[in-house]
Amino acid sequence: MDPLNVLLVLTGIAIIAYVINRYGTQDVLLESNGEILTARRLRINRQVILYSTPGLILILLGLFLKVVPEGKMAIIHNRLTDSYVVRGSGIIFQIPYIMDVETYDTRVKTFPEKKSLSIWAPSSDGINVGVNARIIYRIDPSKLIQYHRMVGSHSPDELIKSILQGTIKSLISRYRGLDLYTSLRDSLQRQAVKLLSEKLNRYGINVEDVVIEEIKTSPEFSRNVEKIYLSRQEAERIKYELEKKKAEREIKQLEASMIAEEIRTIGRELQKYPEYIRYRYIEKLGDNVKVIISNEKSIINPESIK
Repeated sequence: MDPLNVLLVLTGIAIIAYVINRYGTQDVLLESNGEILTARRLRINRQVILYSTPGLILILLGLFLKVVPEGKMAIIHNRLTDSYVVRGSGIIFQIPYIMDVETYDTRVKTFPEKKSLSIWAPSSDGINVGVNARIIYRIDPSKLIQYHRMVGSHSPDELIKSILQGTIKSLISRYRGLDLYTSLRDSLQRQAVKLLSEKLNRYGINVEDVVIEEIKTSPEFSRNVEKIYLSRQEAERIKYELEKKKAEREIKQLEASMIAEEIRTIGRELQKYPEYIRYRYIEKLGDNVKVIISNEKSIINPESIK
């Protein structure tokens, strides 16, 4: 019985007791062995019935009515028909000893609530890996009867803990320790959500998310991983430098080929027009040069060429 129901019943009993004591008792004189004694006798009258009615109503309310708070749902089990009915938040009617009523919180919850669960297991390559994980879940309202039958009114924490530990250990054994430590956390989390959803859904529990807060290894392995990571960074840097030099070399080769092609083009054109060289030579001469003796043993008058 809920605290509210207990309060209603006790309040009703207190009202009835007060009314009986106030209006339903009468002092009478009795003679016993020659002595006059005073005794209190119970008597039912109109006042007792009238003033006891509120107390009786409170007792009935406490016994037959139940309040289901917001965010919770109720399962009503009828013992006579062995049937189940699901009710949402509000006031429901129950018959003691015939109807059993259990309420369940269907809001989103986190397990564990405070400190995350630390799970250790060997990876596929024998590295001992630890995972700090939480699971976010809620009881599925559409499967509340299934949950009630399989889990019951007690907390599902032990069930969730057992399944979470087994699932994470199984997943760790599928990965290499180095991959889990460096790059595959998201993959581990996605697989955990998928597998836990399949396992807990049969109990009427929906998995909203699985949070992998930390992946741990032994200190020695962590140091080795750090060395490997630094080595990879150095290798990437060297690779970048080599690629940069290769690109620079290719650019220079391309420039050289372009210059060579330009020279070849100029050479072909000069073979067609050899006078152009003589023209460009004379064009560069000063204005005071009047006569040129060429290597062909001839005299050139620049004025006549210009």
